[in-house]
Amino acid sequence: MGWWRDAWGHPHIRALGLGLFLSFLATLSLAVAASVYAYQSGGAPLVAYFGAASTLPGVVLTPLLMGAASRGRAEVVLRRTTLVRVGLVGGGAAAELAGLSPVLVVSLLALSSCLGATFRATQALLLPWLARTPAQLAAANVAATVSENAAALTGPALAGLVLLVADPVAALLVAAGVLVLTVVVLTRVDAPEQVSVTRTGADRRRALSATRSVLRLGPTGGVVALVFAQTFTRGALGVLLVLLALDTLGLQNSSVGWLNAAIGLGGLAGAAVGFLMVRVARLARFFVVGVLLWGLGTAALAGAPGLAIALLALAFVGVGNALEDSGVFTLVPRRLGPREAAAGLGALEVVAVVGIAAGALLAPVLAEALEVRGAIAGIGGVLVALTLAYGTGLARLDRDESGPSPDLELVRGLPAFSVLPVVVLEELAGALTEEHYPSGATVVAEGAPGDRFQVVREGHAAVHVRGVERRVLGPGDGFGEIALLRDVPRTATVTALSDLTTLALERSDFLGALATTPSSRAQADAGAEEKLGGDP
Repeated sequence: MGWWRDAWGHPHIRALGLGLFLSFLATLSLAVAASVYAYQSGGAPLVAYFGAASTLPGVVLTPLLMGAASRGRAEVVLRRTTLVRVGLVGGGAAAELAGLSPVLVVSLLALSSCLGATFRATQALLLPWLARTPAQLAAANVAATVSENAAALTGPALAGLVLLVADPVAALLVAAGVLVLTVVVLTRVDAPEQVSVTRTGADRRRALSATRSVLRLGPTGGVVALVFAQTFTRGALGVLLVLLALDTLGLQNSSVGWLNAAIGLGGLAGAAVGFLMVRVARLARFFVVGVLLWGLGTAALAGAPGLAIALLALAFVGVGNALEDSGVFTLVPRRLGPREAAAGLGALEVVAVVGIAAGALLAPVLAEALEVRGAIAGIGGVLVALTLAYGTGLARLDRDESGPSPDLELVRGLPAFSVLPVVVLEELAGALTEEHYPSGATVVAEGAPGDRFQVVREGHAAVHVRGVERRVLGPGDGFGEIALLRDVPRTATVTALSDLTTLALERSDFLGALATTPSSRAQADAGAEEKLGGDP
């Protein structure tokens, strides 16, 4: 069960995953309760309004929230946003109890859902700063998909149970309580302060660069095209499912919860597949297969004669959703790099927001023109066709994705660097310069100024302190850190015993990396103390 240790062994990743689960549980429970309330109060148009109002404000809010997350502590942004959501849901329930306009009630609930939509993207921004290795990062993203789909199962089911015995207002109050619990859990997440403008780059130029990079992912913007098509389907299905259940199939209000829960059940199965199969080299293929299953499941739903077949078709959709999320939320940060990840994820989230809103707004029109079953079949068929058209080209992205470089693995082997987030290690690997010294050459001289840290890649070197040999360095051994940590001249002379190749890191890069994590600096200081303690 190595994937489990990779995904949940880190306490902050574990807390973030639990927070994601609770946030999504509240969001999806809220969506079911709000949709039923909107249908009872204003029919299909008000349901469509809820779908659009849950997403369209995200065109403005998403860049603002992602920018705030990249400039400061992203986990603090998540906590504060969730607190605002508690107030909005409570305000919506109070407005209904006071007999105020249903449009006002739905607007407050929709804004809460809209704010919750950025949780997954912000979490994807945080994970590279918490994960220690690419494998742990991939496993953590799949674990996040498990959390999301577990919530997709339990959230609608929870709303369905409440609707069996009470009205939508009671379901709203339950959702507000879950959001309060989410805030409590998120207090246990503590990410490095370097998730900031100095590392992720939230300035306008970098945001534009990241947006262009996202648009270029895949042939003719394949990733963006499929994300828009899939989220359009998702937005339309949010409205059409209510019409299918309550109008076409004549089911009870609680059935809306069961149908949405089936997506979550399928998602758990898809996440289990992801744990077994997802690799850094398969991210694009996971994304493509996930979108294809979305289309096939939606098309199958159109022909469902009753609740049982509809549940099965939606479980298929859930499997696709899990595979798609596992792929895209790991692929985009890795392809764009740490400096553009926040802006890139924000740009992709805007595409998703527009897609969901467009689908929700056009769903009543499609249902009127094609009837409910025809509309569902049409959007599912179009999604399948688009996926087949883009799939082969997107698969090429996997062939371009290489594994961790040998230099990265060499640096990771140093105790002080082994605890650094993967995003910092990858930046360090890019900052390394290769140096060559012939046998007998002096690499550093005792008493000289210290400006670089070096790690031996090939060959051996001797360390002398005041003319006394203290140790021999081989591949994977580092030297030069004492002068940088203590801001003193070199405390030893290092001489090549054979042809020597090292990887050098400038002072600012070395100290900046150690400042990311307190335990990293502590490890470096302890190593320096140990070396100094043995020197004359």
